[in-house]
Amino acid sequence: MKILGTQNQSVWLSAGTVTQHLSKHPEIGIPEYRLIPEIVDSGEIYSKGADRIIYLWKNGKLYRTALKKTKGDQGNYMLTMFQTTEKVAERNVRIKYERIR
Repeated sequence: MKILGTQNQSVWLSAGTVTQHLSKHPEIGIPEYRLIPEIVDSGEIYSKGADRIIYLWKNGKLYRTALKKTKGDQGNYMLTMFQTTEKVAERNVRIKYERIR
């Protein structure tokens, strides 16, 4: 909420996003979605412009999660969540974006 400057502290996950995830990232299911609060609370955070942030969080597996704020700054939506590797995270996130936390 503070990082994105939104009015709402909730993170929403749309039915459309879940449908996309089921086909693109079959390794992600209900147990992984339940990790979202912990990822948001304790993951590395990287700024991707004014309206998006990327989280990296490791708990045996490394996950990459991205959130965006809605127009009007009213809410936060999860865009994606998938497993990644340290090498890919380094190349695609850590050296590319500004770390916030």
